[in-house]
Amino acid sequence: MKIVMFAFSPEGVRNMERLQEQWEKKNRQINITTVIKCRAERQRNEDAPLDKLVEDAFSSADALIFWCAAGIAVRTIAPYLKHKSEDPAVLVLDEKGTHCISLLSGHMGGANALARTVSELCGAEPVITTGTDTEHRFSVDEFARCNGLAVTDWEKAKRISADVLAGKTLKIAGLLEKEQYFPVEGMEEHQWMTGELSDDADVWITSQKLPVPAQVLQLIPKDLTIGIGCRRGTDLSALQSALECFLDQTGLHRQGICRLTSIDRKKDEPGLMELAARLSVPFVTFTAEELLQVPGDYPPSEFVREITGVDNVCQRSAMLGAGEAAVCLAEKTIVDGITMAAARSSSKARDMARGIVYAVGIGPGDREQMTEQAKAAIGRADLIVGYKTYVDQVRPVFPEKEYAVSGMRQETLRVREALEEAAKGKAVAVISSGDASVYGMGGLLWEMSVKFPNVDVECIAGVTAALSGGAVLGAPLGHDFTCISLSDLLTPWDRIRTRLELAAEGDFVIALYNPSSKTRQHLYEDACRILLDHRSGDTVCGWCRNIGRPGEEWKVCTLRELERQPVDMLTTVFIGNSKTRVIRGKMVTPRGYMI
Repeated sequence: MKIVMFAFSPEGVRNMERLQEQWEKKNRQINITTVIKCRAERQRNEDAPLDKLVEDAFSSADALIFWCAAGIAVRTIAPYLKHKSEDPAVLVLDEKGTHCISLLSGHMGGANALARTVSELCGAEPVITTGTDTEHRFSVDEFARCNGLAVTDWEKAKRISADVLAGKTLKIAGLLEKEQYFPVEGMEEHQWMTGELSDDADVWITSQKLPVPAQVLQLIPKDLTIGIGCRRGTDLSALQSALECFLDQTGLHRQGICRLTSIDRKKDEPGLMELAARLSVPFVTFTAEELLQVPGDYPPSEFVREITGVDNVCQRSAMLGAGEAAVCLAEKTIVDGITMAAARSSSKARDMARGIVYAVGIGPGDREQMTEQAKAAIGRADLIVGYKTYVDQVRPVFPEKEYAVSGMRQETLRVREALEEAAKGKAVAVISSGDASVYGMGGLLWEMSVKFPNVDVECIAGVTAALSGGAVLGAPLGHDFTCISLSDLLTPWDRIRTRLELAAEGDFVIALYNPSSKTRQHLYEDACRILLDHRSGDTVCGWCRNIGRPGEEWKVCTLRELERQPVDMLTTVFIGNSKTRVIRGKMVTPRGYMI
């Protein structure tokens, strides 16, 4: 959650910073920016005009918090108000932090809940003025927000709130039992009609396009999984057109889509990735083997079977993506050569927005060396989780994102945090340098995901240190090679030693990760001596530090010289094989072509 706080007096600044410190201790996922407009704070006083700062925050933040008189906040935000469905939450605290007013977007923006949280943290008295809250009545827009439902008609929502305040008992119709929704205050006072959409109801909860009676408010759940099959290179415009046609034919709402699915052959398909990004939903892919295991009979295609190994991609992937108790809403439909199908989960509403965790390799750090697939996955993520150094590399590219940052040796904590947030329906990116599956977070994520069956997991390829460092040095990986980490934190040194000996005997080119740190310089020295026992001292070697980042350094040397080189944890070391040579100052391992 991204929050921007504004303070205008010395006391307001002190209390604002105290709240920030307490909040960040309690919730490390919170992203708080503070803005000081106070002449007494000359060194920290923001030069930009206040209206510009507020305008920027209004368009990018989830919540704005003002430490000032309510009138100042009202006049400041007035030019940027749009609608309760779009405006961020706005809170106002007096500079002493005595009262916390939920000023704007109390329900849909979550300002009421936020005011209670802030008041608890700083000892303020929450001031909440929305009628349903002061009367402790059911709020249809609060119910919609907590359960991820889209409100289709705000005038009807306003009328329903007035009816509730007047004492009316609502009739709420949908597919799920009352107990399957996330609870909000006052739910038990109303009549819940399960399995039917009665014309005399006040609220319908469905993602289907139906003729809605004049008095009925439709809430749209995000419960639709759309499976897609298409030819390689199908562009975004064709996919968008086909999707709209499919939704019209099947009577389903675009707002009800919670994910797109396909076969893993399409996981890097630009058009599908961009379509998912436009819909702000995850794009989940499955292997042919996984799709073949989906029970049921599906319209087959021999052509698709020959290409992919499975007879039906769209419908099988939709059913698998929708999870347990999935219901097929639309069988395989062909629109301009693009196949689509739709399925709905029948599980609890809070589980419908099935989350996903992407293990993303961000490459060596430079934006240009980050793959398009990695950028797309991070772009789809609601939350980015990572080690501070990697977050610092990504934040300038995605400044609007919510981040959860932690330190070294907290990998298990990071992955658990990511899975827990995804279990709430979020798309989360766990970032690693290089490739997430090479000494990264990918393996740990898969291991821990078994306890989160309702969370999808996908590894996104990145450019490894071996590849990026090799490119800097020349072409050292031109033939068979192996990667070995010299870190003994998780692997015993005896095992590392054995791997070094066998790799050296096998005449592999060797890339050494994590070669040396302040506490284990001796292990690097031992490794060099082990390699010298099996390789000539004239073997061509090289190293590269800060690959793709400011301060990048590299050097080609011999194995005899390698032990004395200034390597550290930011360095990748390369040991050539018996054929590796120096060509034009670079380290090159020939493949064996006749030239």
